[in-house]
Amino acid sequence: MELRLAYSSAIIRGVNGIAGSLQQRRGLDRANALSVATLCKRLGLPGWVVDLRHDAAHGELPTLPSLRMAAKTLLEFFSTLYWKPYSETR
Repeated sequence: MELRLAYSSAIIRGVNGIAGSLQQRRGLDRANALSVATLCKRLGLPGWVVDLRHDAAHGELPTLPSLRMAAKTLLEFFSTLYWKPYSETR
């Protein structure tokens, strides 16, 4: 159970971080904000990862295999979109 909580927390923070940074760039207030799913879709994050984040945050904790798959997908997403481009500019 503790491992599922740890994975869930990391996935929630990762997805919310992506959505939050996009929301801030748009400069909209909370009343005009776009959904987490809409923002993540614009960047190409798979919808099932966003759905799993929603389940972890608002429903029952997902299974450990699905959490591991989501964490791996999220790490690959960050690597492709942020870390590799950043390291290439240095």
